[in-house]
Amino acid sequence: MLTKINFIKQAYNPNFKLIETIFFHNKFTFLNEHLARLEESSRRLFFDINIDNISQQLLDYANSKLEPNKRYKVRLEYDYYGELIIEHIIINNYNQEKIGLIICLENINSQNQLLRYKTTHHSTRGFYTKMSNKYLNYTDQKCELIFVNEKNNITETRFHNVIVEIDGKKYTPRLEDGALDGIYRKIMIESKEIFVKSISLEEFENASAIYIINSVRGIIPAFLKGTR
Repeated sequence: MLTKINFIKQAYNPNFKLIETIFFHNKFTFLNEHLARLEESSRRLFFDINIDNISQQLLDYANSKLEPNKRYKVRLEYDYYGELIIEHIIINNYNQEKIGLIICLENINSQNQLLRYKTTHHSTRGFYTKMSNKYLNYTDQKCELIFVNEKNNITETRFHNVIVEIDGKKYTPRLEDGALDGIYRKIMIESKEIFVKSISLEEFENASAIYIINSVRGIIPAFLKGTR
């Protein structure tokens, strides 16, 4: 078995990187959850990784680069050959305004298993970037595309999982529909704040409330700005 795995690794030459984006305000938020996801993604996608080493590099980076009492989004990229890149930007996640959501005109394929992982692969986050560049007017910073799969079920936005309120209950799309297993999404599911179901485009358009979420910016109210 080990010989077979080693052969696969030798033949495997992925041209994408694994990504994590982590909120930092005097300390990392949900650091253990991010590291656990990174380690699990590495295992499933045949990336060798020393997660303790990654953790220490993040802590060293924070100690040397990040100032007290400021809010940061810290992004790490990890490639198949073990190269780690860490970057940061200062953010403001106070009093966030509603985000307008525009339904993307081109569907994603829910059979693409890579959608469940946070990577730079051209068919996932790369596709999201391409569609955003194609369909969004970046003079309007308060808009995002909402992606839809081949079954006309909604999935997520470029940077966020999605929550809709239907009949007084909050739901988020299934991973099987093409959504990322987001950190904040997982926490809210475990705490029973939200529930999982396939959400049709019609249900989305008629939802009584819409939110987008991630572990960096929290919960942001949203509204449907444009349909197909």
